[in-house]
Formats: sequence, structure tokens, C-alpha cells
Amino acid sequence: MFTAITRSFISLAFLCAVTAEAHAQIAEPTVPDPADPEAAFEQSSGKAFMTTNSVQKTTYHCYIQTLAAPNTLFKGTYEYATNFTLIVTNKISNQNQIAKIDLMSIVELEVTGWTAIQIESGFYQFVPVQYRIYSGGKIYLYPKNIPQFNTFLVEADGKPKKMYTIFFDSWVAGQKGVFRWKNSKAYEFAYNYTHPIDGTVFRIQFGSQYEWKK
Repeated sequence: MFTAITRSFISLAFLCAVTAEAHAQIAEPTVPDPADPEAAFEQSSGKAFMTTNSVQKTTYHCYIQTLAAPNTLFKGTYEYATNFTLIVTNKISNQNQIAKIDLMSIVELEVTGWTAIQIESGFYQFVPVQYRIYSGGKIYLYPKNIPQFNTFLVEADGKPKKMYTIFFDSWVAGQKGVFRWKNSKAYEFAYNYTHPIDGTVFRIQFGSQYEWKK
């Protein structure tokens, strides 16, 4: 005959065995490795899961390609640190059409024109003021600066790289007192409005594939 203490011990041992078996059947949740592009990025939504101090944080990324003058291609990933909406008015068939375009819906952004801002005598900063935006299968023209892309970061091989769509140049006197741009070498003042100097990004493509539209 079992004593009360013996019965209690047997019941406790049985409970521990059942609990251990239940834990063995429950798999620990897995978190995609941020270092693995295939695991870290969901192609459909652009979500990437990152862990910070053992707390899971959802951030939004996309694969990105930039094209800088004269023809330098750079590939990496871009984090959507913020989202914003552009109000675009296009004239189609003599009618104004207004569209709201979210940053995360933009497939491609192309700078087509800059304006000169004088920093000091003869020294200018060139800022984008004309864009061609590709979104939702349509092309929009945007005639204002988008400050979020004057400078921005692209990560490649675990290292961030600062990219620029702005650039600087000096209007200097050349031979025989003829003025020209120091960096672009052009003699026409308006030349830099549509011709960025080498290293300036003028085209950005957002997406899940490292391919440019052709």
C-alpha cells in the first residue's frame, strides 16, 4: 500500500513527464536572418524583420539600384525610414489630372532637371526640381524638389553608402576671361541644369529585383 507521500511523489513525476513531452512537441518560433536576403525580405511587401536587443522589429526595405553620372550603377538595399505622399498634377488631353503617390508605390524616380542656388559668390548648389516618376504603370512629371532624396543611404555588403542627387559647381573665369563651370567644364551657364557632374545620382529604381526596366 502506497503512503500519501509516495502517491504525491508519483503524481508529481507523472506531471513533469507530461510537461516535458509537451514542450518537446512545440517548436520555437523562427526569425529570418537579416543577413540572408532571401529570408530577410518578403518580395511582395518589402518587409524585413530585424532583431534589436531580442525584441523583434519590423522595418520596410526594398532592393534598390542607382545610376550616377556618367553611367555608374550601384546596387543595394534601401530602408523606408519614413513614408510620404506626393500630390502630382499632370495635364493630359488638356485636362488636369491629380494623383496622390506614396513613396512606397514608386517604382522608379528619375531626375530630369536641377536649379542653381548661389551659396557664395561664384559657388552654386544644384538641387533637383524636375522628376519623372514611375508608379502604378504610369509616368508622372513632378516639378518640385523631393528633399528626402537630395541625400539618402543605400546599404551594400553591410555598409551604408551616402548617395547624392544634389551637386556643387563653381562659375569661374577661364582663359581670356571667358567664364565656365569648374567641374562640368561647360561654358554655358544653363548646362548644369540638365547635366549633373560625375558621381551625381540621377536615376533610382525601387523593387525586389536587381534589374532595370528595358
